[in-house]
Amino acid sequence: MTHIVVPLDALLRSKRMLSSMFRASDGSDWSPKSLKSTLVAGFLGYSLSTISPDEYFDSVHRIVSLLDGENVTILRTMKQHGPRNLLEIARKAKLPYTTVYNRVTKLENQGVLKTWIYPNYSKIGLSRAVVLATPHPGKEALAREALKVPGFWLKVARCLGDTNGYYSQHAIPTLNRQDFELYLEQLLERGVVIPVDEF
Repeated sequence: MTHIVVPLDALLRSKRMLSSMFRASDGSDWSPKSLKSTLVAGFLGYSLSTISPDEYFDSVHRIVSLLDGENVTILRTMKQHGPRNLLEIARKAKLPYTTVYNRVTKLENQGVLKTWIYPNYSKIGLSRAVVLATPHPGKEALAREALKVPGFWLKVARCLGDTNGYYSQHAIPTLNRQDFELYLEQLLERGVVIPVDEF
């Protein structure tokens, strides 16, 4: 098993170098505990981030300590072949599926790796729909909840512009597509929304 090792003295040297870059207004050194490194956008003149050197090096050490040989192999395979399902990643990396699953789960729990699911809706019998709805004044909350009622919603968000109301995404069973369109027409007829645009 291969381990990536970052010598402690190298981390401390980097920490001392970073600390020496920041000095108090009177020219004296700040102690590493009280030192706050603030990234300043000079041309904008405001603070973007504040983190102490200890916090920074702790996070770097935490991430580096997780990068053993198998984790590096898994991440390289994901980079080369795309983040497909874990079974396919395990085959391409020539590692047992349980190893890949456990390691990816651990990396996700540690906040080092984030994964998303983008399903192919047509393969699972669903049609996608986008609805732009402008509610009648005073019925904003009702319109938002009404877009969730059929139970096929993926996302409902407030939007401003031509449609001053709600943007929603839905994954509708292909067989229920007409029922969903009828439901949207009923929202219009009952005065919940003004125009309903569906794509």
